[in-house]
Amino acid sequence: MNTIKVNTSFNFYTIMFIVLTVIAFSPFRNYVQTKTISDILLIGCTGLIMAYYSVLCIRGRLAIRKVNLFSVAFLISIPLMSAMQAHRVFDQPLYLGLLANRSYLLILCSFLIIRFYINRNLTQLSIEKSLIFLCWANLVICLAIVTLLDPGNFDYRSNFVTNPTGANGSDFILPMPFILFGLFYYVSSFISSPTRISFFSFLVFAFYIWFFTPGTGRILSLTVGLILVAIPSFLTTRVIRQIVFMLVIIPLAIVMFQNVSSEGSLYSDGYVAITTVDTVDDPSANIRVVQVIQAIPYITESFWLGNGLLSGKWEGGFEEVFGHFYPTDIGLVGIIFCFGLVGIFVYLYLLVFFFNEYRLFRRNSRNTSIVYVAALCFFGYLVISTIFTASAIFYYEQVAFTLMIIMIFRGPIIDSYNGDKKLHL
Repeated sequence: MNTIKVNTSFNFYTIMFIVLTVIAFSPFRNYVQTKTISDILLIGCTGLIMAYYSVLCIRGRLAIRKVNLFSVAFLISIPLMSAMQAHRVFDQPLYLGLLANRSYLLILCSFLIIRFYINRNLTQLSIEKSLIFLCWANLVICLAIVTLLDPGNFDYRSNFVTNPTGANGSDFILPMPFILFGLFYYVSSFISSPTRISFFSFLVFAFYIWFFTPGTGRILSLTVGLILVAIPSFLTTRVIRQIVFMLVIIPLAIVMFQNVSSEGSLYSDGYVAITTVDTVDDPSANIRVVQVIQAIPYITESFWLGNGLLSGKWEGGFEEVFGHFYPTDIGLVGIIFCFGLVGIFVYLYLLVFFFNEYRLFRRNSRNTSIVYVAALCFFGYLVISTIFTASAIFYYEQVAFTLMIIMIFRGPIIDSYNGDKKLHL
């Protein structure tokens, strides 16, 4: 794996990349106190981007390739389908259905970043430095919150902390996509060219995930990410690096196995609750089982296109119809409930893309950049965690951003346009 060496400066477009990336991930949009601000940023940013592309189209400087036409069609069709289905099933107004799917507009941020890169306003190194900055900023902010604040002082209804009725009390619910990306980046860097800085940085990110983010999904993603990075490069590294790496990954694998073993009772309890209609000891399993049971009749009625997303502005949304009901809690079942078989096809496409891309990476692991490997591992994390959290479909803008990073760092995008000076999405 090679490190990119290009001269760059911290300029306007670098700042724009950081801003667009933060808006694309919208880390604070699920918090009650910051939801309005996040929505204003979303609508304002995407509105400016669409106006910008409209001007370019009028001036004849916008060329749309077939692959980009597919992306635009997807950007339009999924929210429209969801809004129409929610109107048909729940009689929700169409405009509220479109607003409920407004996060899909954030894909436009990735389009604009690609435009900056194609026009050479951004370089690979400037993108790499910006991502590293975001990783450390995410880590520092989260560490400050978990060490200086008490989750017991916050109302769980703000979505900032978990429900205190759980077995372990309240925990902070913090956005950490860049922390995971930082973990994958530094372990890739250590394997490629081991330094004290890369190894120490890797341990810092792993320490936070290990001790401050409880849950099997996080530990599983950490271990899977490490394995994905290690397999293609392991045989080409020196013995010392192999020993050091194994001393780190084996304890993490043990922790993951213990968490998965304990989590296995959740799914076994869930099976018992579904088949016997009895409650079990795990309250979270009972809640998910209830949500699955509530979703099944609607899935059978709208299996192909789903039932759509309900807006919280329309008669209380899902909570008013079902009580405690969050499609993201039930993973793939939640995807089928909202988007039907169409949503599953999109997920399968992402799964196939990941395995094909990973196969190409294994064949050419020595000539790939560190950012490419980190983005590929992060993409794998999104795809794997979708089984339990439906993240790749309900947060498709994060998938689009990761795909954009993979496209930029896996090969020369500019050359693929054969010298065409027209702007592409």
